[in-house]
Amino acid sequence: GFAPLSGSSRIGFGVESRAEQYASDFDKSLGSQFFVDGEQSAVSVSDGALNVAVDDKPTFVLTRAHGGDFTVQTTLNYVKGSGFYGLVVYQNKSDYILLGDNNGKITLAHVLNDIVATYADVDLPTGRLILQLEKTGTHYKALAVTSDGITNVGEYNVNYCETFVGLVNASDKTLQAMRFAMGDGESNVKSYLTSGDIDFSSQSYLDSFIELKYIVGKGNGFTYERGYVCQQDC
Repeated sequence: GFAPLSGSSRIGFGVESRAEQYASDFDKSLGSQFFVDGEQSAVSVSDGALNVAVDDKPTFVLTRAHGGDFTVQTTLNYVKGSGFYGLVVYQNKSDYILLGDNNGKITLAHVLNDIVATYADVDLPTGRLILQLEKTGTHYKALAVTSDGITNVGEYNVNYCETFVGLVNASDKTLQAMRFAMGDGESNVKSYLTSGDIDFSSQSYLDSFIELKYIVGKGNGFTYERGYVCQQDC
């Protein structure tokens, strides 16, 4: 080896996020930001919708929630069933908040060890339904939106140390979701911060550079740029 007599380094790195990193309309696939906790074969994407089929145990489709306050939202084809399905804030499979259908009513509940503790519920019509949970500190506000307007389902307080958000199906109906999104504050589902794929074809990445310049003696300088070593005279 050798020790350089002098040198310098410069790094400039930029990336852009693909659209599916922010929200998913399930037009192609599940997306790399999601993972399944439960029966993998119960989950499919087709015709612009995420489908979570009936199974004998709850099936979760989840993504990691970022720290601090956030809002999570989904658009469902709402049908009334037996059991429960809907939007979740998830600590683990034995402890999570549910906003969704529970035996025919839209319910805000805390599910602990498979026991559903209902804190509020409303009777809403079937069809297209938007469900939204807004987290502020340890406080969660649950909203439901139909063609008739916005319904405040209820509010609940719980302190989770690490959370995931997503969807669960533990009912006798197939859960069908047309959209899922997470934002970075109350009522905000535009500034999305969920994790996903980096777009390595973006101009920001193509303009990135890693440059190392060293002089190891007269006539023995080199430059390292983006994976290539270039000999140069000093």
